[in-house]
Amino acid sequence: MNKYTSLFRSVTTVEESKDLIMQLEELSGSLFSKKSKDVFDNLQLSIKNEVEIAIKEQDAEITDATKLQELLNSMIEYIQGLSVLSLTLAVSPTSKQLHEMSDWLERSTGKKILLNIMVDHTVIAGAKIQYNGVYKNYSL
Repeated sequence: MNKYTSLFRSVTTVEESKDLIMQLEELSGSLFSKKSKDVFDNLQLSIKNEVEIAIKEQDAEITDATKLQELLNSMIEYIQGLSVLSLTLAVSPTSKQLHEMSDWLERSTGKKILLNIMVDHTVIAGAKIQYNGVYKNYSL
């Protein structure tokens, strides 16, 4: 299981991880600003609760801005260090399919792996997979 379980429940792709990093960086940058009463106001509603839960899971004191900033930076570093599996398919997978693939990868490997999904309409069936420098073409 990964270090920030709650935070990664909804993050399956490289694109989603980049969006999360951007939001965490904005949150980290706003900690010492006096413009906002609630530092979490700038987060998208879809991840606001997950970030708050992840912070509580790490026993971080939300009132201490310096410690919170260190925790946010740790989350960003963790995301940036995740492995990526590139998958080329004929069509875009649904959100449900992405989550199923992500869950299966995590169960199978014991770690969180981000999906980099590419669509290639010349692929009739199957998939092209690249992970850890190994490339396999199972497409038609």
